[in-house]
Amino acid sequence: MLPGPVALEKIVASIVAQKGNLERLIPQYRAAVDARSASDRASSGRLSDLSWVLAAYLDALIRLRLFVEQNFTFIETLGLLAVTRYLFEVLVWLRLLQKDKRYGLVYYRELLSTQRSFYVSLKDHLTREAVLLEELSAHEAKTLQELISKAQRIVESQSRSDAMFDSTTLAMAETDRRAARSFTIYGDQARTNGYGFQAHLVRTKALPSVVKALEDLDNAETSSEDIREAAAAVKGKWNWKQQAEAAGIGDEYNFIYGYTSKLLHATPASLTTDQKNLEADEMRVFLRYIHVRLLDIIEMAEKQLAASTRIP
Repeated sequence: MLPGPVALEKIVASIVAQKGNLERLIPQYRAAVDARSASDRASSGRLSDLSWVLAAYLDALIRLRLFVEQNFTFIETLGLLAVTRYLFEVLVWLRLLQKDKRYGLVYYRELLSTQRSFYVSLKDHLTREAVLLEELSAHEAKTLQELISKAQRIVESQSRSDAMFDSTTLAMAETDRRAARSFTIYGDQARTNGYGFQAHLVRTKALPSVVKALEDLDNAETSSEDIREAAAAVKGKWNWKQQAEAAGIGDEYNFIYGYTSKLLHATPASLTTDQKNLEADEMRVFLRYIHVRLLDIIEMAEKQLAASTRIP
């Protein structure tokens, strides 16, 4: 399963063994989130910072359970580095939540911001895709007319209907090839529905729902005084280096980001280096880090759960 000594397999087994603790905590956190949310809505009509602290822990535990389930059957370099970096970022969040519960509302703010960025990008893409589909529809019609005219001139042995059938097939195939070279969400559906009709569906169905989602997100952010107050906990835009230092693990940031960036990103250094995979000793370092920090997160989650149940 792993290169190097059997000791690596023991570390992996210790990591996988924590799945039970994660599964034990997840339903407890679900119950705590539901109880706190119901209490908040009954008292103030909106979720408190503590509700978002608990929600952040629940999200983290669920994600880490998935990572443990999916990433430790076979260990490979990029997957191991990605899990290490993700786990580190989870730890940053949880340490900040532990340090100042206002970060619960910062978590909510970042959630809204990330969702908004996604929908802005999706809106821009769908607008471009609708234009592309309309261009493909016009191109298909033009190509079809050109092929029919050519077929009528040069095909003497075929009937006109056969020539038109062949021309239609060629025009559609050529347009499909052009569409396949473009990044589209609805390209496959367009090949069935027709490019013009699919463009109409994008403009009248897909785009309006994205615009509505953006409006809802904007309303949620601008109407929340709590989010604006919580922003005092974060100066400016979220920056992982700054937040890692605020969480007291700036040195870990420097090591993990420096090491992982060397292989995760397509920089000249990563493209030209002879080292494409981690050595056994390097794997051991990252596996031990994952194991230790996973234990830390489980302990923090247990303490946070105990503390939250004592708060009325």
